[in-house]
Amino acid sequence: MKLTEIQDLVNAGTFTDSDAWSRVEADLRASIAGVVWPPGNDRFVINPVIDGNGVVPIKRQFSSNISALGWKLEERFPRFSDEEVVKRRRPGAVDAALDLSAYGLPPFFVEWETGNIASSHRAMNKMALALKRGLISGGIWVVSSGDLAPYLTDRIGNYPEFEPYFDLYSDLEVEAGYLGVAIVEHDETSLEAPFIDKQQTRRWRSLTGIASPLAPC
Repeated sequence: MKLTEIQDLVNAGTFTDSDAWSRVEADLRASIAGVVWPPGNDRFVINPVIDGNGVVPIKRQFSSNISALGWKLEERFPRFSDEEVVKRRRPGAVDAALDLSAYGLPPFFVEWETGNIASSHRAMNKMALALKRGLISGGIWVVSSGDLAPYLTDRIGNYPEFEPYFDLYSDLEVEAGYLGVAIVEHDETSLEAPFIDKQQTRRWRSLTGIASPLAPC
């Protein structure tokens, strides 16, 4: 898979000049480049049919790749230290987190988009909140480009759809930290490529009348 751009939204202080950032960026690039299709291929080739491909198998490959580099998956969102908010419900777990304590820094988060634009807002808000509270060194949201998104699940969160909201995050005032967007897309298209499996949600099964494989016959 191809990483077309990393767009900085917040870049305060010296984090991106540090060895910690070099590690984060290298791991991110390697984990994205290691996402391939079909399985066993050396690149990511997608069948260019509108709404034809699923997204979960793509994320699973990325998660496996970055986990092998020492990142923790489904890391719980850290608790707030502020007594005023310590009893509030925490945001959900993050897709991947890298412990940067060896660098004397808080962790770094990565979120990979597999949902709709509401999911995109949750992912970005989660990282922006953690950055504002000083709980992380930074975060990156990985999202499909405008060229890739049409071939994936309908209404998948994507770069062109979310880009108008970037100013909300660029205006975030922090003394130090990073927030960015990594835009990914396919290496090639081919009508010969197998479709990427779609996750069959409970709602989808009810609409199609197809029973869950776990349901009794």
